[in-house]
Amino acid sequence: MITRAAARGVSALEMEVLPENRPMLAIISRLWADAKYEYDGGSVTVRVPLAGGAPVPEGGGHGTALRAA
Repeated sequence: MITRAAARGVSALEMEVLPENRPMLAIISRLWADAKYEYDGGSVTVRVPLAGGAPVPEGGGHGTALRAA
């Protein structure tokens, strides 16, 4: 899905992860060393630039960001 999204011009992946979901946070950390994390009480927002895409803007992006729950 990520490869297809990048091929269609999606520049970033944004995920909301529960802070207690350590296995998922570890997977994200392992797969994307350049991930940006924002902790906000009940969730962690993770932003990851996709290959060939522009840097992920702080505070979330507009337009071509892909959002997954």
